[in-house]
Amino acid sequence: MAQEKALEPGICAAVSSRAVKLPVFDESTFDQDYFAGISNYAGRYDWFNPRHKIVGYLREIRRLRPAGSLLDVPAYTTRLARGRLHDLLAPAGLLAVAAPVHDSPAGWVFGIIDRDPTHIHRFGRLEWLRRLKRAGLAPIVFKGILRVPLPGYFVHAISPVFRWCSSAIFVMCVREDKIGSG
Repeated sequence: MAQEKALEPGICAAVSSRAVKLPVFDESTFDQDYFAGISNYAGRYDWFNPRHKIVGYLREIRRLRPAGSLLDVPAYTTRLARGRLHDLLAPAGLLAVAAPVHDSPAGWVFGIIDRDPTHIHRFGRLEWLRRLKRAGLAPIVFKGILRVPLPGYFVHAISPVFRWCSSAIFVMCVREDKIGSG
């Protein structure tokens, strides 16, 4: 299946068996194509990603780090950081990850309809946690993200209540070698 062959070895995609060709983004086309063109959003990025969604992520981060710099790393850049995620994080840094998961009933449905080419990893929540730990990162926050489209509005809630049943997770990590050090 074309979809599964495009993924890393050992990853089982929760997608339908029909082959789907997803567009590939790079730094020269990301803004134009992802936000305005051919992604899941089809030019409606702001409707699917309302201000309260971004504010929710920032609120979660600011609970742990009330001040400091913030760097937003787009999905295509994570390929460059593979194998070096731990070393790229500042010693006192905090990594926040919001990722779709495909290991719950909602996740399986989402995996079938998800055509977002930036969702390059189709892991379950335990696999995300295992990979973060293997990269030398210690999860200190693990919550689920509930997104429900309603007429004219998206509910977007981040809570530990949803961590085992949502179609996305929000995880914050620190470097394992910095746990307990001031």
